[in-house]
Amino acid sequence: FRSITNRYTPEELLHDMIQQGFEGTFDFLYLPTDLTTKKNKGYVFINFRSPTSALRFQDIFGGHKLARYATDKVLDVSPAKTQ
Repeated sequence: FRSITNRYTPEELLHDMIQQGFEGTFDFLYLPTDLTTKKNKGYVFINFRSPTSALRFQDIFGGHKLARYATDKVLDVSPAKTQ
């Protein structure tokens, strides 16, 4: 998904996902970081183990704001075009 506030760290994002009940539902999470600014690039790749978990994630996070930092960014969750 994209439009993540660039202050989020992978650990903070993982914590928020676990709080929403996603622990054990994915086997890959990558939040690219700009090595110059030490901030994320605003998007993340997640591989869910089942389509049901991916759809549930989209329902919970898609169209919402992450609460940890004040932001106007609304999350856009979309499936990968290629796997």
